[in-house]
Amino acid sequence: MKLLPENSPWPRLLVWPLGLVGLAGVLLARLFPDLLYRWAHCPLHDTTGIPCFTCGGTRGLVALSEGRWIDSVTVNPLLFFLFLVSGLWGVAAVAATFHPGWRRSLVLTSGEKKAARWLAALLITANWIYLVVRF
Repeated sequence: MKLLPENSPWPRLLVWPLGLVGLAGVLLARLFPDLLYRWAHCPLHDTTGIPCFTCGGTRGLVALSEGRWIDSVTVNPLLFFLFLVSGLWGVAAVAATFHPGWRRSLVLTSGEKKAARWLAALLITANWIYLVVRF
């Protein structure tokens, strides 16, 4: 794994539209949580009673927007981690936009990419098992 000078600006520039959507989601969760609860339905959970690996994401986002970090983690740990990583990536991307010396790209070898895919599959499976046991 290496941090090399930025080879493409797109991952860094994507933070602007995605960040706006994320901020809109956090504001919506903070101001109108009941509206989100009415909209959010999981077809798998509604038909079988078994939660999918993203079940609890709305409740976790609402809890996170209200500053209840522990509640957000217990509702869906993987989505909490993704919310946190997305926020950190956004801050780093905005900082790199204004400070060109910080523009870097993460370069992985083929073995590291394979390990990252296996780790992602393991995390998704573990999170899903946690949700099935918890609910």
